[in-house]
Amino acid sequence: MGWVNVVAIAAVAASPLPPAGARTAVELDALATLRYRSAQTETVAARIADAQLLAMRARIDGGDKQLARTRGQLAALRANARSDKARIATLEKQAGALVADLTALKNGFTEELARRDAQYARDIAILQTAGEQLLATPDGVRALALYNAGGAGAFEAADAVLAAVEAARDKAREAAARQQLAADRRSRAQLALDARDKGLTTTKVAIERWVAVVEADPSTHWDWMELAALYLDAGQFDRAQEAAGKAQATATNDRDRSVALLRIGEAALARGDVQTAATSYDEAMRLDRVRLAQNPGDGLAQRDLTDTLARSGKLKLARGDLTGASGDFEQMLKIRRGLAERNPDNPSIQRDLGVALDTLGDLRIQQRNIDGATALFDESLALARLLASKAPQSLEAQRDLSISLSKIAQIRIARNDIPGAIALMEEALAINRRLAATDATATAKHDAAYTLNALGLLRLAIKDLDGAAKAVTEMLDIARRQAAANPANPEAQRDLSVALERAGDVELARGDGAAAAKLLEEGVALRRAQLKTAPVSAPLQRQIALLLIKLASARHPADDAGAFAALDEALTIGRTLAKADAKSAEPQRVILGALWSLAQFGAPGHGWNQVVAQLEAMRTAGQSVPSDAGLLDMARGQAAASGK
Repeated sequence: MGWVNVVAIAAVAASPLPPAGARTAVELDALATLRYRSAQTETVAARIADAQLLAMRARIDGGDKQLARTRGQLAALRANARSDKARIATLEKQAGALVADLTALKNGFTEELARRDAQYARDIAILQTAGEQLLATPDGVRALALYNAGGAGAFEAADAVLAAVEAARDKAREAAARQQLAADRRSRAQLALDARDKGLTTTKVAIERWVAVVEADPSTHWDWMELAALYLDAGQFDRAQEAAGKAQATATNDRDRSVALLRIGEAALARGDVQTAATSYDEAMRLDRVRLAQNPGDGLAQRDLTDTLARSGKLKLARGDLTGASGDFEQMLKIRRGLAERNPDNPSIQRDLGVALDTLGDLRIQQRNIDGATALFDESLALARLLASKAPQSLEAQRDLSISLSKIAQIRIARNDIPGAIALMEEALAINRRLAATDATATAKHDAAYTLNALGLLRLAIKDLDGAAKAVTEMLDIARRQAAANPANPEAQRDLSVALERAGDVELARGDGAAAAKLLEEGVALRRAQLKTAPVSAPLQRQIALLLIKLASARHPADDAGAFAALDEALTIGRTLAKADAKSAEPQRVILGALWSLAQFGAPGHGWNQVVAQLEAMRTAGQSVPSDAGLLDMARGQAAASGK
């Protein structure tokens, strides 16, 4: 029986196999070889073993040997760069023809066995399906080729490939399951976050939801960012920094890394770790500048850089570096002004410009540059009125207008126009009252309390004690309700502390030291409780020290021992803070305030010479403000008069 006759026999055999479809010659040969060399084929062929099958098998085995020789010749020729290309082409053609003939012969052989043995037909169809599945992927093709090569180690080699594929797919399935679980939990977490913002649930509940998300799938950067922000809101600064670190670790691009670094810095600063905050902000700024250098026209990269500049400037400002802060804020304003000019109809970008104007304006006030601050605040107010008029239902636009009004009020105060400042703050209060009535969020309540605080201070300045008391009473009522509703929220507790301090100021102005002391003691207790969650927080420690100085004024002279104890503690806090951050002017002013009161109240071991020394040291270190010159003259006069 020749080659053609064998093919003819195969063509008329009943085939249980599926159609080949668009498979390549190599794939068809791999499937035919898998069936032909299978254990089932060996067993059934040995049992039947008639002359026809034996002849077919001899032809196939002979053809396989011929194909192996041809492929060996091809390999040798291809390895030699000087080989005859025509000879290579001829052998390639011969090898292709042999593969096609052998595929047909092997199919014919196995199909003949299937025609004669029904069980074999079922078994070989199952093997065919396995082969088809292997050919669906490059790894499967490789495994099938290794297995069909036969010989020692063929199975182990093929099995290793398939085991790796199986492990990879198991891992992918597990990852997919985790991602789906996280997606389901993320929906609940987002709903809880929105409800928290509306005052319908607590930050604690929102944290629990987001913890469940990252437990299901810890690989998503923005999930960690949400959790870090919630921890910050809850005053859990260590956990906030840890979550922000996870956000940085899961970031997949420089932008995500930059925003994570900003959150790390924010958490570190809340913990009082100024150095970590500065390092994080510097690295975030480097990444932002790299992105911008790669694509100078990228608006998002420009906005990101301005956010980083804002944080960097505020940190420098807190450390008394007004020049460095000014440089950062000026860069921020320049970039945001350019963005606003190119995007006149984008309210978000226009709002960013307003924030930049206000931020630099605040700094100008600290620099005693009232004219510069006025120009910036006037531009910001005009922009805020425009945006509020375009979006009268926008809570954000109305809030921005209220903030701008309060900024202009600062200018009125700097120019000693207290009635003008009061008028502006009354307008801002009217806006904030409307917002608080329609918006259940803590922010709206905080804004109303902030405005009432400012009004209370202004009315105290003009000796309008009844007006001050009215404003402060409303403020204290709001603050107590918000603190009770949000016991874990540090901002709500801080607002209550400020309200208690302001109420204490009113009682001091009325001459009721006992009432003032009671209010201020409650404020100190609140700050101490917050300090337990952030023991290295410099801002919290400074605020406690300032409250203690005011508390001493309330206790003196009825309780001089209590007053002196409060001042000694404030002095210790100030010196500790100054040692931790020698460049910052704020701890030095705490020390000055404590020393001044100790000298003024005649505390044993303290005198005006210490006040003079402190003021002179601050002047030498560049930590003074212009009004300190008058204080120094006064302290020197007191020292000369008292001899100490």
